[in-house]
Amino acid sequence: MKVDQEDLRKKIKLKLKDQKKINPSFSLRSLARNLGTSPATLSAFLNGKRTISSVIARRIISNLNLGYMTDPKSSSSGFISVQEEQSIVISDWSYYAVLCLMELKDFESSIIWISKKLSLSEEKIAVILSDLEVFGLIKKKDGCYTMIESELITTEDIQNKALRSRHLENLSRAKKSLELDAVNERDFSFMTLAIAKDDLKKYKKLIRRLQDDIVKIQTKSKKNAVYEFVFQIFPVTR
Repeated sequence: MKVDQEDLRKKIKLKLKDQKKINPSFSLRSLARNLGTSPATLSAFLNGKRTISSVIARRIISNLNLGYMTDPKSSSSGFISVQEEQSIVISDWSYYAVLCLMELKDFESSIIWISKKLSLSEEKIAVILSDLEVFGLIKKKDGCYTMIESELITTEDIQNKALRSRHLENLSRAKKSLELDAVNERDFSFMTLAIAKDDLKKYKKLIRRLQDDIVKIQTKSKKNAVYEFVFQIFPVTR
């Protein structure tokens, strides 16, 4: 997945300039810390001395809410910041599940096949495919559906009804998995810890890095199943 490095470079510089207007003491080091990368890496990138990986680019675009940017040499790859009209894609698990199915080596571009795989009605699958095509996330050619090489991202720490709906749905479906799926096909674990609330951002960054590592493994594997990865941190004391 490619990103227009020069466009990203310009947008980061503008963000840094705007932030300094609000807070004169804000520095490149501060920005690098917020983005979860090193000041040296960020400085070299902004000075045009190096490029950055798609993993770091995805994190930067998400954290700074930079929206949709693509490599001008590639018309089909990039990142799409979720817009209000696309909120159903993140609020309903089945939309992402259909997109992920298209990555499987044995994927069949058939409403009947997708319906059986996800245990959803054919009518529901037909609506999902239609929506995904309208949103520009899939295309249909010669009767076959294929995923357009884009990734939906959302900004960090936002109050969003669609995201809340998805989180609630994840909890419900996780409960069902706990009751129905074999132990060797799932993993549930938890830790209850006393922490310093000021360290919460550090814990969130650790989870983001873990997500990035998972994506690195996932992109290199021969995909034959769709799984949901859910990470949670929430307060016990009030």
